[in-house]
Amino acid sequence: MYRLKSILPAMIVCGLAACQSGATQSSQDSTQTASPADSSRPDSPALVRDTALASEFGLPDTLTIGNQLYRVVPSTEELFESAPEFRPDTSEAKNIAPQKDLVRREGNKLYIKLKNGSEKDFRDNAESDGEDHEVHIYNGYLPAIGCFVIFRYGYETYDVLLVDEKSGEATPIIGLPQVSPDGKQLIASNLDLMAAFTFNGLEYYTMNGKGLEKQYDFSPEKWGPESIKWLDANVLVGKFGVLTKDNDLIYHYVRLEPVRK
Repeated sequence: MYRLKSILPAMIVCGLAACQSGATQSSQDSTQTASPADSSRPDSPALVRDTALASEFGLPDTLTIGNQLYRVVPSTEELFESAPEFRPDTSEAKNIAPQKDLVRREGNKLYIKLKNGSEKDFRDNAESDGEDHEVHIYNGYLPAIGCFVIFRYGYETYDVLLVDEKSGEATPIIGLPQVSPDGKQLIASNLDLMAAFTFNGLEYYTMNGKGLEKQYDFSPEKWGPESIKWLDANVLVGKFGVLTKDNDLIYHYVRLEPVRK
């Protein structure tokens, strides 16, 4: 910044401001120039500033999910919100409605009809104040992986159950499932840095002939993914929270871009 004395003519002030603006724009443009490594990345929506996250953000500049390494770059809320996601209604009745022939609620029991015609039930125990406290809320059905989704609350914990429509096997995951466009990958995330009653981090699953198979999980200490979802078949977007030294939680929107090995 230049400090201008009041005696300088307005013309000089304007001229210096124009030069400074041009220099700033030139500097911004240089940050958008792809490095040699960027040339191998798949096409994806452009960011205002597409550079690796600085350490001051408290987030890593790379992240491994399964066998894939991703670059973590700053993003925007608009790009995050544009990505498709599994987001159930807050009303269980509305979530049940599309599968009313297969799913029903009767008092403290939730019933799910499987492909073989048998029923699997989940019993609530909402009256208990102990470790056996449990409440099940039906969230919906994911045809891509053939699973019903149930949110399960404990006394001080929570998780999500993926109930296989054929076997009835219930797989617990840490958060709402987000399925890749090809239906072969699933990622779940959860942010719990303050209370630390639940798993803070992410889980990654793949689909095989036997169903879901967990490939990877990761639990960072100073940051956590509140949400991760697929922007397309290769790129993910996320809302990550960082815990500061003063125990304040600050959120950042990021994009995860695959780095070819």
